[in-house]
Amino acid sequence: MTALAAVDYFARSVRDRLFAPSDPDSCRIGVEIEMLPLLSESGLPCPLETTAGDDTSTLGFLRPYGKALGWRECRSAKGAPYFALPNGAMLTFEPGGQLELCTPARRTISGLLRETRVILVGLRQSAADAGIALVSVGIDPSNEIDRVPLQLHGRA
Repeated sequence: MTALAAVDYFARSVRDRLFAPSDPDSCRIGVEIEMLPLLSESGLPCPLETTAGDDTSTLGFLRPYGKALGWRECRSAKGAPYFALPNGAMLTFEPGGQLELCTPARRTISGLLRETRVILVGLRQSAADAGIALVSVGIDPSNEIDRVPLQLHGRA
């Protein structure tokens, strides 16, 4: 098989398997949004839990904020905290302390965006009020790897 034939075969296979026509009533879309919690004053990673001498933490602002909105704090099988939201979304933590909002699948992109925007606007405002910036970037813009401690040893 020539290289061109292999590429052509691969492209056809991807198109046929991943983008096959489906029943429009069964189509759904969800989103996962990751955010780095950084201390607003210093730009350092925000600790997940309160530490001695500093009462600013990700869980410190999330617990009262989430409770007021009917979010349920849970623990994964490995002991990692996460929040179950009334609309079926989950707010989980990555090992470095990053937050990840995972929405349930919805029928329309506009509905998904509207619902996600409401969650994110309130979440970001509450974090800002607590001195925490929730930054959605692929890599921490302010901190070298040695300044980002492992905060969880398990995931949700």
